[in-house]
Amino acid sequence: MQVAVIDYSQGTQLGRIIDYVQLGGLDGTRDLNAEIQANDKYGMFNTNLDAQGHLLGVYQQIYMSSHDQLIGGGAPIGQGAWNAPQIPGIPPGQQEAAQAAFFNAFLASTDGSYDGGLYQVSPTNVQVQAPYTPTVFAVQYQTWQANDPLVHYLASDLNPYTQPTKPTVNWPENVGVVNDRYMPWGRNWPTYENSVDQNPQNLSFKDPLVRQSDDWDFTTNVLPAVGWLGRTHRGTPWQSVFLKSTNVLDLVDKAGTQTISGYTTWLHLTGDGSLFDATNMAPKEDWPLFDLFTTQFDDNATRGRLSVNAAPNSFAAWSAVLSGMVALSNNLSDAAVRFGTHYQHPVSTNSPPSITNLVINPMGPDITNSPLWHIVTNIDGVRRVFRNPDGLTGAFEHKSDIMAAPLLSDQSPFLHWNNNGNLDLNQMTNGISDEMYEWLPQQVMPLLSGGDQPTRYAIYCWGQSLQPAPGGVYLGNDNFFGMVTNYQVTSETATRVVVEIQGAVTNNIQSVIKSFNILPPD
Repeated sequence: MQVAVIDYSQGTQLGRIIDYVQLGGLDGTRDLNAEIQANDKYGMFNTNLDAQGHLLGVYQQIYMSSHDQLIGGGAPIGQGAWNAPQIPGIPPGQQEAAQAAFFNAFLASTDGSYDGGLYQVSPTNVQVQAPYTPTVFAVQYQTWQANDPLVHYLASDLNPYTQPTKPTVNWPENVGVVNDRYMPWGRNWPTYENSVDQNPQNLSFKDPLVRQSDDWDFTTNVLPAVGWLGRTHRGTPWQSVFLKSTNVLDLVDKAGTQTISGYTTWLHLTGDGSLFDATNMAPKEDWPLFDLFTTQFDDNATRGRLSVNAAPNSFAAWSAVLSGMVALSNNLSDAAVRFGTHYQHPVSTNSPPSITNLVINPMGPDITNSPLWHIVTNIDGVRRVFRNPDGLTGAFEHKSDIMAAPLLSDQSPFLHWNNNGNLDLNQMTNGISDEMYEWLPQQVMPLLSGGDQPTRYAIYCWGQSLQPAPGGVYLGNDNFFGMVTNYQVTSETATRVVVEIQGAVTNNIQSVIKSFNILPPD
């Protein structure tokens, strides 16, 4: 199937393709004979032969049509019962017997009678439809459903990871209603998805407060800084580029009532059943983007950035980065954002919710109560136990690894998500947008340098070439004959070498000569 959305607003000859998808699938194979026979109570579809060579299923249907009963006696009931037609002149309740008499006479090629000759039957047809015609319904349910309407380019984007078991009536049931797989912020999983994280407001795999496509707040034109990548849709359901600390793959069953895992949740959310894909396209894998993208023209264009591996308790250095920066805070009361049921906008008319701009102050004399102190302490603590993929512990190998510190995003001290030590579900559900969670890392990332930022040294070397000066060679008749006592300079050279020391964080130190130049005479 090919679908294209084309904009013809500039004329029929100037159509612009806005969206395009080409999909295959929605096919499958089933053994209908086996399925029918498995539920064939009266043997109407039996394909075996009896001793006389009769096809048992056909023989049973013909016998029922001509005798109004089964070969072994009795008549089908329930779904196999004979639905009698309305034959003019035949009283109700006698329709089946009349049909059987007519069909029996047809088979005998003679006139016949029914009810003691009260009704004469003389079939003259050369062919007739057997009056008892059993029917079996077999339904195969296959559907394309988008979880996020902006993510529909692959078959896995539209196919449920778990194929639901459906009844055989009222098809198709997903026309005119919200899709089962449509699961933005606040909407529960389908009932057949029972092995996943059931939290409909889990910010590790959904952008907060995005309940429909119209709620996205994407950037336009040129991004102001590299941190604004976080406002770009990442291509998985209901998520922009990830600047938070929680990793969906680390989710475990906390309720103790079912066996779930982050991998299962992520596989079912995306519809992609590949563990390889799940691992490599998890939201946390967005972090390295901030090591690849930059706004500096060359290595010398931006100076003074702070290393993410700054020494512990470097409060002054971090204050230089964070002080004066604007932080966002949610300012609506619980009553204003309280919701009646899931998948509703807050009672307040503010959508997105109202925001207070706070200026981050230096740590000041109130040290341990300062938000800046808490943020820096959290960064130091997370880095101390951070384990890199290569096994290195205690350092950030990449600039973006600093996003593992939750106080920069998910648990920002400037957000009201904590109510006396407990999660404030009203605020988390309806009061804090994705923009508010990611506002600090969005601003901080351009001001930081990589985890293994190389150090460069400029080394200047001077050299001279010498030869013995006139009269500078001793010619006496003793052991010092030929000793040079004076030299004269014949030439001088000066060089500048730039050496880069790499691998200091990973303890795999090596020096690399980046440039070697002979200085001019002046």
